[in-house]
Amino acid sequence: MNLIGLSTQVPGQIVYLSDGPNKSYHVGKLTLAFENTALKESAFKLPQSAIIVQSLKSLGRNRMNDRVISKIRKWLKPKLRPKVLKDTRSASDWVYQAIRKICQEGNDG
Repeated sequence: MNLIGLSTQVPGQIVYLSDGPNKSYHVGKLTLAFENTALKESAFKLPQSAIIVQSLKSLGRNRMNDRVISKIRKWLKPKLRPKVLKDTRSASDWVYQAIRKICQEGNDG
């Protein structure tokens, strides 16, 4: 969420999404954490798609509003919007509906 301007907080731990079980490994002082997620929520061609989907999921459906849509729209370059829209068709319905709003033509925020 920090990457797209939805939060000023920087994650203290990096979590990798996987279709396997939740698991953590300790390598020296570093912790590698893997969280289970459905492939339809993480297997995207574009890194922008993954960032948007995971940000929306982190916020949750109840915290979606015009401000969030506008911030993401400003971050996402207009030429990438059709590609992100196509790339995220497999996302959860409410996430995809939010992405459709973000990618609407003529709305540059």
